[in-house]
Amino acid sequence: MKKKLLYLLLLVAGAAQAQDVTIPDTNFKNKLLQADIDNFIALDAVGNRIKIDVNNDGEIQQTEALLVYKLDVGLSNITSLAGLESFVNLNYLNFRHNQVTSLVLNLPNLLQVSTESNQLISLDVTGSPLLESIVCRNNQLASLDVSLLSNLKTLFCNNNQLITLNVSGLSNLEYLECSNNQLTVLDVATLTSLESLFFNYNQIATVTIGQLTNLTTLGYSGNTQMVNFDLSPYINLTVLYCRDLGLNSLDLTGFTSLTALYCSGNPLTSLITNDLTSLSFLECNNTLLTELDLSHSPGLYYLHVKNNSLLTFINLHNNGLIEYPFECQFQNNPNLQLMCVDEGEEEVMLSYFEFHEVVPPYISTNCAAETNEIYNSIAGHLTFDVNGNGCESSDPVAQYTKVKISDGTTEFIKYTNNYGDYLKYVGSGNFTITPEYFNDVYVGLPVSGTVNFADMDGSAYLQDFCIVPNGVQNDVEVVIVEPIPAVPGFDAQYAIVYRNNGNQLASGSLSFTYDDAVLDFVSAYPADGIQANGMVIWSYSNLQPFESRYAWVTLNVNSSTETPAVNIDDVLSFNAVVTAQDDTHPDDNSFDINSAVVGAFDPNNIACLEGDTATPDAIGEYLHYAVNFENTGNANANFVVVTQQFNPDEFDVNSLQLISSTHNVATSINGSILEFRFEAINLAPNAMGNVVFKIKTQSSLQTGDNVTGQAAIVFDYNYGLYTNQAVTTFKEMLGVKDLNKYNNVWIYPNPATSAVTVEANDGIKSIEMYDLQGRLLQAITATATRTNIDISYRPAGVYLLKISTDKGVKMAKVIKN
Repeated sequence: MKKKLLYLLLLVAGAAQAQDVTIPDTNFKNKLLQADIDNFIALDAVGNRIKIDVNNDGEIQQTEALLVYKLDVGLSNITSLAGLESFVNLNYLNFRHNQVTSLVLNLPNLLQVSTESNQLISLDVTGSPLLESIVCRNNQLASLDVSLLSNLKTLFCNNNQLITLNVSGLSNLEYLECSNNQLTVLDVATLTSLESLFFNYNQIATVTIGQLTNLTTLGYSGNTQMVNFDLSPYINLTVLYCRDLGLNSLDLTGFTSLTALYCSGNPLTSLITNDLTSLSFLECNNTLLTELDLSHSPGLYYLHVKNNSLLTFINLHNNGLIEYPFECQFQNNPNLQLMCVDEGEEEVMLSYFEFHEVVPPYISTNCAAETNEIYNSIAGHLTFDVNGNGCESSDPVAQYTKVKISDGTTEFIKYTNNYGDYLKYVGSGNFTITPEYFNDVYVGLPVSGTVNFADMDGSAYLQDFCIVPNGVQNDVEVVIVEPIPAVPGFDAQYAIVYRNNGNQLASGSLSFTYDDAVLDFVSAYPADGIQANGMVIWSYSNLQPFESRYAWVTLNVNSSTETPAVNIDDVLSFNAVVTAQDDTHPDDNSFDINSAVVGAFDPNNIACLEGDTATPDAIGEYLHYAVNFENTGNANANFVVVTQQFNPDEFDVNSLQLISSTHNVATSINGSILEFRFEAINLAPNAMGNVVFKIKTQSSLQTGDNVTGQAAIVFDYNYGLYTNQAVTTFKEMLGVKDLNKYNNVWIYPNPATSAVTVEANDGIKSIEMYDLQGRLLQAITATATRTNIDISYRPAGVYLLKISTDKGVKMAKVIKN
């Protein structure tokens, strides 16, 4: 009997063990075990995030593998996918950026696969006959046969070592990218559904395209043996890449549908563009052209024309409008004498050359204008006399200061950069240069400057300004920016930005408060901040006038399975307080944000820091905006340009003030268009930056109206990225009192001599008092909505109150006289 029982136990154990999927690669197995509802490693049949190891035994059973329909195991240092065959229900597989060298896919339900950036030398996909999309670029494949995949629609096999590629008979294939290989022949004549074909930079002398009536995009750059390729059968193309072919001429007569043309690197002396009426993007660098006529392309938006040593004339008089010239490129055209533009574009185009600090060609609406005129320049440097002995090189510069340049009819607005410099190109005439200072706390010496240019002859005028205090005024403001928002289970990042708007050196404290019940402290910068109980406190000193500084805090957000749980659309509250002695504008010493938890986010975004609602008493007052950007490419970005067009019915553009920038920035306003230019930023891949500014809304707005902010971000002349729209609505909000208010918490009187009252709409749970060194001085447990605190015995000074209510945590400053 005992033997039979032992046999049965062994049989059951063996059966259970047989259900385990054998996964020899430790990194692959660990990635599968990490799958959970808080990440996107595994999804079920309806797209829900799931945990694969349901029974938490540290193994993957066959039954568990059958639950997975989408699997993402990229960036995991995997060398073998053995065991993957048990995931027979997979319809999507991503294992980009691993170390796999050979793969046989036997997954009968697989529809999409990405093997990008592994080390594959062989790939067999015949066991996955339903495949519709294959991405296998950036590997080491020498041959690839996908001819049996009759459902295949897209194939990316570029950047391999392909000598042979068999795509015959794929009548459903719509997109083929096989550039940067070693192909010498290519036959795509049977690909009757093909819409996009790229075979750039191979060694192809013969290509069989046939009558592909759906073909709209063609790229054959770098195949120099195709210099005489006849494009005339393909006049329906919308995108054409023909770089580096050795072309002397390019006739695009009849190509009325073409929207994008890339013809750089050819010794072109003739480019016929008369029929390019749909063109929006032209890249034509490194040619031998002497003239470029784009007058027939009214929709032209991106224009890259650089390194054309013989080019003398560009005709942009096309009845269109290039609103953002930083999406254009005109560098290193040493003989360019005339640029003809439409009415209203002269000043916009000039700003491009000011950005690059390059003397522009003559810019005119007259395409037959004389070209012997050279723009004059007005430039200068703004310095703050910090010690009252005159401006010296060691004194601080006046960053982000508005400079008005007027010829009596037109007023141009520039802002000094991080180094206190400004630059404007002008024609002939009398010009007045006048800096404009915030809150009248400064006086410039001189108050303004004047210059008369009799001719356009390249004259340069330098007007510096020495800025001195207008009385004694202390004013420091603070705002909170959220570069990385809260996602359940992940780290979020917050920037606390504080700026000296006064005219004296400022010293004091900076605090940041968060709800430590659902947020765990990870790190802070500067690292000397005092951290405890949901609060970080720093001391700062010698903050110079005009200077902005950043403090950074990284917090880990509770997942939906932790207690307390954090879920998407939950709202988290944060508060920052900055102190300065005898601050003349204490209303901007505290800043609150209420931030919604998200499931995903675009790192290139704009946010109104006041949120999506504001009370009617904010009409006509400042709203704060932050534009965040991230280099999502794989190479450094040399420069970044952020542009934003304001609706003049919503915003007073002349009120704009730049608060801070993570990198050196040049700022200007042309009409209603705001431009931030980050020259030589050298932004690394995945690196981030932002710019913070404030602008007044129009006082004519009414309750119920809204205002909208949206920005365009350009990285190194790539296509511009448009951010989200930040919409803020003015409406009455319940529970707001006309007191010294910190959202739904009020402290009064403030300043006080003997006692302060803390009142909240929601029940007060506790109040903690801290000094500016972060030391806890007093803790009060409360259950009412109003509590009195005796401060009569405390020394005069500034104290911080951390107030916990039923709705969250607030930090407020109290002044004891």
